[in-house]
Amino acid sequence: MKRTSETSPTRYNLRTKRTKPMDPIAVQQKLLDIQSSSASSHQQDQSPLFAIIPPEIRSQIFSLALTQCEDTSIEYDQDTCYKRPGYLAPKKTYTDLLRTCKRVYHEAWFMPWSNAEHVFYFAWDSRKPPGTIEPMQMHDHLWRIFELRDQEPDEIEYARIFAQLCELEHGNRFRHLCDIAFFKPRRMSITIRHTDFWNWESNQPMRIRGDWIQQASLPDSVREVSIDFESTIQRQDQVDFLADKAASLWYFKRKDDALLVADPEEKISMRWSGSSTWEGQRWTEYEARPNEIDYYVRTIKFKIQPELDEDDLKDHDQGARISFVQEAGIENDGQGENLEEESEPEEEDDDDMTDEEYFRRFQPEYL
Repeated sequence: MKRTSETSPTRYNLRTKRTKPMDPIAVQQKLLDIQSSSASSHQQDQSPLFAIIPPEIRSQIFSLALTQCEDTSIEYDQDTCYKRPGYLAPKKTYTDLLRTCKRVYHEAWFMPWSNAEHVFYFAWDSRKPPGTIEPMQMHDHLWRIFELRDQEPDEIEYARIFAQLCELEHGNRFRHLCDIAFFKPRRMSITIRHTDFWNWESNQPMRIRGDWIQQASLPDSVREVSIDFESTIQRQDQVDFLADKAASLWYFKRKDDALLVADPEEKISMRWSGSSTWEGQRWTEYEARPNEIDYYVRTIKFKIQPELDEDDLKDHDQGARISFVQEAGIENDGQGENLEEESEPEEEDDDDMTDEEYFRRFQPEYL
């Protein structure tokens, strides 16, 4: 009987039967175990892949083969806040290429890690899919790479954060993620979904603080940061207002003092449709059609401006608080009354905490 790739034995034992895809950290841990114990490889000079194709082209081929994809065999529940374009199901990486020979493995073993999108949810459990990675797991894994290889881990391509404002604006979670040793993403993205804004349930005017940006210094590896502001199509004017203000006021600063600034003239937007039911409740007031909500998203991109310093940004305010009701001067409908006067919850004094102290206080379940 002809064996298939599912039934045949594998040289490096990279595939095991499992009910859900492995997250990037789990994949990398298995590859690290193999890499640390692997003997020297045959040079494969008889193969055109190595004898003819230049290394930079070969690297591109390997990178494409080891890129993540969605495992649509186990899609997320339709009636959740986290199922959305690009996030219909957990993501996985096919590592079959790494089993072909040791030379391929040695050249590309790190790619499932560096090419992966590393997704973090600063959100309540009901607002994030099961099996998400936490910053402490990233912290521990990066140190393990460093200890096994005796060198700093490679840069990763992309880190994505979905953040409720109650988690983003309080507790310094963003700062502590940026401060993790050896955490070196090239691009970072923060998405604030419709259900992440303050008091979205009562349709209050949208607002956001910027002090979480002011408190954090990005890793030196970051070349670009994007922020996605999302709400229902009925609140498109509020989304545009917040996005325009953020683009003209906010900026990010790296640990090496390089600045990332947005171009206010760059307008990036998208629309998508999703379920109007979350956590067992149907939100008919937001529906565009029965059981469906139309969403509007504006994206602001902050890019490196090496010629600028902070003296050039006197018209910016890195920690500005942006409020549609305050800045636009609209009248409250009663639901947003006294919105600007309400006090924010007191924050924990965690500025001087180490990573481990922070995680022990705020995320002890991951230690």
